Amino acid sequence: MIVQRISTSLGGRAIVMGAGMAGLLATRVLSELFERVALIERGLPPETPDTRQGVPQGRHAHVLWTRGEQILSRLFPGITEDLVKGGANSGDLGDSARWFQFGGYKRQHSSGRQTFIQTRPYLEWHVSRRIPALPNVKLPAGCPVTGLLHQGGAVKGVQRDPSRVQRTSRWTAQGQDRRLRVG
Repeated sequence: MIVQRISTSLGGRAIVMGAGMAGLLATRVLSELFERVALIERGLPPETPDTRQGVPQGRHAHVLWTRGEQILSRLFPGITEDLVKGGANSGDLGDSARWFQFGGYKRQHSSGRQTFIQTRPYLEWHVSRRIPALPNVKLPAGCPVTGLLHQGGAVKGVQRDPSRVQRTSRWTAQGQDRRLRVG
């Protein structure tokens, strides 16, 4: 089990900055631990599984290995079935792929493990479509974080623009294209 339900929540509100895979999964896990979670993304949510700005490897094939599939299926029941229905390939890569490494091909064999192959935007899109169904999650889209608020040497909140401030616990998953001003 990945996330154990706890009898008490950790607090009132958590904010996750960035709606890439890390931010989406953090939001899902934190939704079980906090009363309210805000997932803040500077851009608008994708309507289709297209490559997002700031994701350099977005067009590459991505493999969802067995443990990743188990985690996603626990957090989002039915997701792997939807991936395959929509076009992801699944199977045992040990016997269906040829691996070239260190100057030679590896012997093909049955690994007994099912994997899923799709693009990152396709996988991310399937995860992101499930986040709005979480009752305690808010998704202020098109809302970049401009800074962090400090008090007593600790981060106490985020600043989205000079007039709107939310105080909270915070998590960042902004990836390589972040432009967060800290200070």
